[in-house]
Amino acid sequence: MAKKIFLFIVPILIISSCSIFKQKSNAPEGQLNLRYMNLKTVYNFMLGRDREAEEIKKMREETDKKIAMLEQAMFDPRADRAKAVRDLEDGRKNLSEIKAKSNYHKNKILNTINRAVKNVAEKIEADFILNIGDGVIYSKKEYDVTEDVIKELMRLENRRAEVSR
Repeated sequence: MAKKIFLFIVPILIISSCSIFKQKSNAPEGQLNLRYMNLKTVYNFMLGRDREAEEIKKMREETDKKIAMLEQAMFDPRADRAKAVRDLEDGRKNLSEIKAKSNYHKNKILNTINRAVKNVAEKIEADFILNIGDGVIYSKKEYDVTEDVIKELMRLENRRAEVSR
């Protein structure tokens, strides 16, 4: 445990001593302005607001079930084996297309989140925003910018909706 803490703190100390990383911030002169957020919470928030993502998820679940049934049918001596093989290949091809849509959609959401995080970081003059699950062992709630990022995402979404009208 001490080794993990050491491995987390040493890079921060090194980075904080490099003048290239010093920017204007709310932190006192010579100190970094670190904040954190919960990326999983923000991602799930965006996913819950997206109908297309829900449809992709349903399609994936249905296709997974269909493939599982087709795989079982392959071992049924009464089944037409050639047809089962064709259907299974079609199901796997369909699953591959769904995965591609899912990855495209995931990247789209992550790009939007990244833009919101950047806007929040600039607004609060943060030097770094860390993900809560990636090395942050403890932090005061006042340094959590998750809600700020969600608000910024909603602002970006509203702005995009006004332009499309």
